[in-house]
Amino acid sequence: MSKVLVKSIDLTNFKGFAKLHKDFDKTKETIMAENGQGKTTLKDAFFWVLGFNHIGNVIPSKDNKEIPNLEIKATLILDIDGVEYVLDRTQREVWKTNKDTGIDEKMNNESIYSMDGIEYIYKNYKAKIGELFGVDYEKLLMLSEKEFFNSNTTKWGWAERRRTLFELCDINNILKDLVENEEYSLIKEDVRKGYSTTEIKKSIAKEQKGYKEEKERNLILVSDKQNDLSKYNSVDFESIDREKTEIENKITELSLQSAKQKVNSAIAELEKEKSDKEIALSRLKVEDIHSKSDIENKSSLIQSELKKLSSRAEDVKEDIRIEKVRVESYEKQKTDAENSQWNGSLICPTCKQPLPETMIETAKSNFELEKTNKLNKLEEQIKNSKSFIDSSEKQLDQMRENYKILRGQYDDYQVELTNFVGNPNIAIIESEIESIKSQINNILKESQVDKPNDVLIDEYKDKLKVLNEQLSFRKIIQLTTDKIEELRNRNLELTDKEMLCKTKIKQLDAYIQAQVKLVTDIVNSKFKNGVSFSLFNELYANSEHEVSEECICVLNGKTYDEMSYGEKFIADLEVTKTLQREHKVNIPLFLDNAECVTRDYFAEQQLIELFASRNKFIDGIKIETIL
Repeated sequence: MSKVLVKSIDLTNFKGFAKLHKDFDKTKETIMAENGQGKTTLKDAFFWVLGFNHIGNVIPSKDNKEIPNLEIKATLILDIDGVEYVLDRTQREVWKTNKDTGIDEKMNNESIYSMDGIEYIYKNYKAKIGELFGVDYEKLLMLSEKEFFNSNTTKWGWAERRRTLFELCDINNILKDLVENEEYSLIKEDVRKGYSTTEIKKSIAKEQKGYKEEKERNLILVSDKQNDLSKYNSVDFESIDREKTEIENKITELSLQSAKQKVNSAIAELEKEKSDKEIALSRLKVEDIHSKSDIENKSSLIQSELKKLSSRAEDVKEDIRIEKVRVESYEKQKTDAENSQWNGSLICPTCKQPLPETMIETAKSNFELEKTNKLNKLEEQIKNSKSFIDSSEKQLDQMRENYKILRGQYDDYQVELTNFVGNPNIAIIESEIESIKSQINNILKESQVDKPNDVLIDEYKDKLKVLNEQLSFRKIIQLTTDKIEELRNRNLELTDKEMLCKTKIKQLDAYIQAQVKLVTDIVNSKFKNGVSFSLFNELYANSEHEVSEECICVLNGKTYDEMSYGEKFIADLEVTKTLQREHKVNIPLFLDNAECVTRDYFAEQQLIELFASRNKFIDGIKIETIL
């Protein structure tokens, strides 16, 4: 493990100091002084020399204006595993003559980096620093600035903290091993593909919803088909068959009585042929009625779906409108908060004397903290609302697409109904029946026989036609019964699939809970002295276990936002110590605002406490201020 110690810091024209020198000879050193004496400047110089620029402007100023033509320099002497290294950073102004005016103009500031007297370009300097410290340079700020890890900035927040902790504990590989358990067999492939648990749950819910909706549609169709069958419940087909046979026998008997054998035989054959064709005709007409009814049922179902979809779309539009109003309100609140300034009193309301600077600074600091917290909360609310709007608009687009598809199907059925002409064989059979009737009439005319039974025969034939039409309903009953059976079998399949979805969700919930426990235990096993991290926010909705991700530092049960300054100090220190230990480095820590801590703390690292104390000046520092 690399151990780094700060031996000394030298500054020239750095911030408010023309010259400053400080030696460090302890592994734990407390620097006590009033504000403005250079405590934080020492910390800033440490990071500035290492190549970081987050500390802000280092150019000295007078009357709120930068002092020009100064060479700014900071030097660190470090002891790394017993070997001393001298690190320098010098900042100079870059000037250029304007071709048009001939006047020299300042273009920018450039920094020159050197180590043990050897100059490096910035990229190589960072690589060299990382090599000396024994850690990737990109992680150096996180490992050496105590307040960094739990901070929230545009480039660093809970997601980055979580990712860092997961990398540190190799969580992704551990979770790959977890999902291989047989109890998660149904969701294994989705997890392997990299889908989040939220995405998997949404996919299963969508699949389950589709099965449920199809079952509901099938139940409606079954009900319609059963209503169709109820029309034929009172029909006694056996009696109709017997009655038909009796009538056919009577017609034959009467026909034989009314004509010669030859004529009767010819007429009987024609009558039989005509009867068969009439039966076939009745069957085709019933099939046409059934086919048209089926199209009308499907069209009616789609029309009902279109109305439901249209109603749901209107609800989503209203939700989007309401959420957009919320976003406007949040953004206005955010703008008002950003523009707000501290306007507290500088005078004590009781004694009418000026308040102490520390009290004013504390009040200002509290105001800024509340302002930052409010802005962060509003930003999160805006983010959540916009996410909801995006999701709802995607849902609306999907509804429009579904509506378009359903509307197309509905229009197709309407066209099919409009163009419905029935079976073309009906006209052919009707023509053939008329032809047979004509042949019978011709035979009767030619035979010149008496026809005393013709009227009775016609009555029997009319009755026979009605019976044939009734008997043709048997086919439609069979078709309807088969369809009902098919729909019921399909619903049994859908029920099995619904149960499989429920089993998947149970497996997913079990996996989430195992994941939560495993990840939480592994990550928090790294931290000590009351520090832990809340990595999951558990929510309960509709009795289904749901979890959202987070990464919040906790100290003895208090979340980071709930902690006092002193508690945040301890939490930040413990986190940074752990990170250094896990990365096998030992880097000095500058502990600003150390006066807010009332309990003892220890570390293997070199600790440089910056302690604000009234009427005190820094010992062991040579300072020349810039006038």
